[in-house]
Amino acid sequence: MKKKRRYYSRLQQINAAIFTIAILMLGVAAYFAFLRVNVLEKRQSNSKMLIKLEQQITSKHDDFYKMFLPFYNSRNQQVWNKFLSDDSDAFLDDYEYNKNLNDVFKDVCMQDKDVKAVFVTKGEGKRCYLFMPQNNYLERVANDTAFCRELLEMKGNRQMFSRNPIVSIGKTEENGENLYMIAGTVLGSKAQAGDLIRVGICYSTNALGDVLASADNINEHTFFGITTMDGNIIYASDENYIKSGNISDTIMEALQSKETIVREGRTKYLVESQVDVQRNYIAFYMVPESFLNQIPFGQRILLIGTATISIAMIILLSVVSAYFMKRRMQGLIIGMGEIGKNNLDYRIPIDTKKNDEFTEISAQFNRMSERLLTQIEQTYVYEMKRRTAEFKALQTSINPHFLYNTLEAIREWLDQSGEEDGAEMIVMLSRLMEYQIRGGSFVTIGEELEKLKAYINLFSLRHYGEFQYEINVSDSILRYMIPKHTLQPVLENYFIHGYRVGGFNKFWIDGVQEGEDIILTIRDNGLGMRKDELLRLRNEMADMGQNNDKLGLCNVHNRLRIAFGESYGIDLNSMVDKGTTVRIKMAAMLEIKEISRGKDLTQG
Repeated sequence: MKKKRRYYSRLQQINAAIFTIAILMLGVAAYFAFLRVNVLEKRQSNSKMLIKLEQQITSKHDDFYKMFLPFYNSRNQQVWNKFLSDDSDAFLDDYEYNKNLNDVFKDVCMQDKDVKAVFVTKGEGKRCYLFMPQNNYLERVANDTAFCRELLEMKGNRQMFSRNPIVSIGKTEENGENLYMIAGTVLGSKAQAGDLIRVGICYSTNALGDVLASADNINEHTFFGITTMDGNIIYASDENYIKSGNISDTIMEALQSKETIVREGRTKYLVESQVDVQRNYIAFYMVPESFLNQIPFGQRILLIGTATISIAMIILLSVVSAYFMKRRMQGLIIGMGEIGKNNLDYRIPIDTKKNDEFTEISAQFNRMSERLLTQIEQTYVYEMKRRTAEFKALQTSINPHFLYNTLEAIREWLDQSGEEDGAEMIVMLSRLMEYQIRGGSFVTIGEELEKLKAYINLFSLRHYGEFQYEINVSDSILRYMIPKHTLQPVLENYFIHGYRVGGFNKFWIDGVQEGEDIILTIRDNGLGMRKDELLRLRNEMADMGQNNDKLGLCNVHNRLRIAFGESYGIDLNSMVDKGTTVRIKMAAMLEIKEISRGKDLTQG
């Protein structure tokens, strides 16, 4: 019989599962809340840094024409005008004049520490000159030099050009310093009225990176950059973009249209940009959306740790609660086990300090036992005692109507009192008694097994299915005869001496035919017997005269030997905590003629 799952255990498991799901749902909600806050914080932080980065470029544009003031002060204006009006480069050979001219450009560069070079184009041939503070002299450079080309081809009064390396003394183009240029036009000298002189001031891109380097909350995943409107990079925080020199068309379209989401390859980016068409630049940042959708490690540990601890506490509380409930339930189980052993005088101890459901159940159980004991003592015990001697000696019948009517009266009384289990026990008991007292000492194996099942069900009522059993008896032997009341004493001995209260209990009943003999085996996983107990019981069974009047294993063994011969009977084996095996051997007989009390039986 399969062991039933207890209701309170299932209920606690369901409650634990519900609370666990609730905690997980709260954890998921907290995760998305943390995620949203982190996304907002990252975007706000990136936006602030973007504004600072743009301010660097904006300040250079705003101060562009202020940079030319040294050209027109009283000390430098004459030198500057002479430079503009001279169509030759002869001044480069004049040490005194060249020194004064270099001082003019030096004054221009000293106004901003980020200035690394100044380009000037003049004359009909559009000659190009370069002054670098680190060299401290003005030199004529080829028109195809970096930035000269852009300056000569410039249209309009103000323009910005992307980065290029400027090669200084002792450096090659590969290790030259990267600069970006803001260019504009200034008026020429009076001698050349209307002549437009183009001047380009080059700034180091390192100064732009210093703005980001000073920030504590900038991460390696966010890419900041400044580009011209045609996609040429002015500044980039990512070395890969520095090497490429330009921004892809897909990203440029997103920057110019101020889209917030752009996909490049397999990566989706969040983009924010500041566009200044007039000054020819776009300041922007890009950050992978996958990085934004991450929360810091500390917050993840906090969420996981909180959820884990909460679930562990729920499981712990469930286990502790189940333990205390089991302790209270154990008293009920023990009480029912005692009643199942026919100990009707047993009462479940009640703690008067506790007033809960278990206390009420225990009190109701005790009252039921008292009423059952009273009814049995009044109407049943007397009759059973009066007929015991006659039943054991002759196994004859009494007037069954009186006993049946009495049991039926008890059953009706218990049923009306709401004691359905007690009523069902009386019904099963009456069927067993009917089987026991009806005429004849022999029945078929099939009939014996049917009544044995009734006895098992009677025992199961008080133990709520806390044991299992298997009956594997061949159908071919069910028609053979067996002495009445052969199997029940064996099983009863197990329930009384081998049953594990509160443990896993199971027994097996097997039956086969071996030649002209029938072998019935009853084995269990019970408490078993010690070697001295097993030896004593075997000796008692070997003595035909001893315990012949008892309805135990000795009685069954003796009746089998009387019915079938000295070679038949019970063989017993047992081990402590392993269980007991009872092997019943008898002759295969279809009909038995009873001549005397168990003796001189012959096959019909």
